[in-house]
Amino acid sequence: GFLGAGKSTLLNQLISEVAGTRFCVVQNEFGSVPIDDVILREKFSETEMVTLSSGCVCCKVRGDLVSALVELVKKSTQGDKTEFQFDAVIIETSGLSSVGPVAQTFFANSFIQRNFRLDAIVTVVAIDNLHRILLNPNLQYNSVGVGEDNHHNTPDESDDDVCSASDSGTGDSDSDTESDDSDEEKSTKDILLEQISYADVIVLNKIDLEGCAAQSDCETALRTINSTATILPCRKAYVDASKVLNINAFSAETVISNETVLSKNSHGHHSFKSISLHRIDEIDELAFTDWLWDVLQQFGRKIPRVKGVVYFKGIPTPSLVQCVNAHAEITRFESIPDAAPRSSTLVLIGNIKDMESKLIYQFEQL
Repeated sequence: GFLGAGKSTLLNQLISEVAGTRFCVVQNEFGSVPIDDVILREKFSETEMVTLSSGCVCCKVRGDLVSALVELVKKSTQGDKTEFQFDAVIIETSGLSSVGPVAQTFFANSFIQRNFRLDAIVTVVAIDNLHRILLNPNLQYNSVGVGEDNHHNTPDESDDDVCSASDSGTGDSDSDTESDDSDEEKSTKDILLEQISYADVIVLNKIDLEGCAAQSDCETALRTINSTATILPCRKAYVDASKVLNINAFSAETVISNETVLSKNSHGHHSFKSISLHRIDEIDELAFTDWLWDVLQQFGRKIPRVKGVVYFKGIPTPSLVQCVNAHAEITRFESIPDAAPRSSTLVLIGNIKDMESKLIYQFEQL
């Protein structure tokens, strides 16, 4: 979630209210002093904490994440096993980092795959951020860049934000014309759009704030960006824990249960959108994998998530397709879903501007 969305509030609520579950929390913050880590250690001394304080879970820090998870497994399997045991890991990324490298770690590293299961990507979206950055382009706001020089000038991540134009904002008004945006403004907008695109669950927080766009307008905007995510409107980041934990969002069962959602086309918001590709006939597996590989190699950075169910020629059960960034996983269903038609649906989410017709045509030609 973006800066000020309420991630830490949600994390505190989950840890305190889910009885009988032992969590390990991996936190990632800007700056050399991890404030959220100190607060959580004070409140939940029995919760294992791992802090990555370089501010961005990617590149070098992605290696640190792997090392941290490997160390967690070693600590839980060596020595007195009752002294360190946990049921689940929650990774809280910083407000300006990309979730892509985090999710990709659970697909690309064999040790991590053997010992962990990626359950879901949960994005917290504050209604004021959505209102200010995406829904009201005429408002001025303080731009947030992603360069190192800005790491110590980020807004406070609290629940006290208000929906108003920034009195001290220096950026030009955001608009639908990309050439009018400054680099900083585009960075702010694209970070928020990317975080929404990756999500399996979107926690729409601060719906009680006055002066923001209507909740229904916000939900519509979120749905146009990511048509497959579950949206949970809330106040003070309070949601039913069963809606965000242990939901198995990357499983074949979950994807097939959402087939009605997958089959819906949606219109884009700015250049980010989700599109659905459909085939009522079976597809040649080699042709499909070659095409998907080419798409991910060319546009992997622009299409952060791909998910769907595909029927291949000569194979009785459907296959589940899950892609994060340029990494793809294709797995067979163990059985044929009840009453499921042998039609294929693939949803692509991301910055797909000017690519939709080409992708639809290529998919139809497979």
